[in-house]
Amino acid sequence: MAGNTAPIHGKVCRIVDGSTAIAFTNGWTLDFSIDLAESSSQGDNWKKYVVGLAGVTGSFTGKLVLGNTQQAALAAYFSGANPHNSGAVISDFTFDLEDGTDYWSGSLFVNTFTINSQIADVVTFTANFTGHDTWTLTST
Repeated sequence: MAGNTAPIHGKVCRIVDGSTAIAFTNGWTLDFSIDLAESSSQGDNWKKYVVGLAGVTGSFTGKLVLGNTQQAALAAYFSGANPHNSGAVISDFTFDLEDGTDYWSGSLFVNTFTINSQIADVVTFTANFTGHDTWTLTST
């Protein structure tokens, strides 16, 4: 795994749904974690743990432009009589660090989709998600 050899500026990072970058995004976060179950016994002086399952949660933000196909699909995901009825897992999501050479990819559930409107600013959105199944880091 080669990876970047210098710091990366956030302006080149992208979120890709399938093969299309989601337009008008401002940023994203990925929070990877591993479950730990305490396995300490009486008489131990220090806590001991057993490693459990790995997971990822995160969020992404942007300026709300419902004419953008990917943003409209996210908004529609929470609309109508049966939200999530068309399938809860969004597959083939990529969080790209720089021009498709370094990225994390996987499937996710969008937990919340928040729209924020302020008098002195553009309308924005925040999507919070939970990863589903295995996530992969690709670095070339």
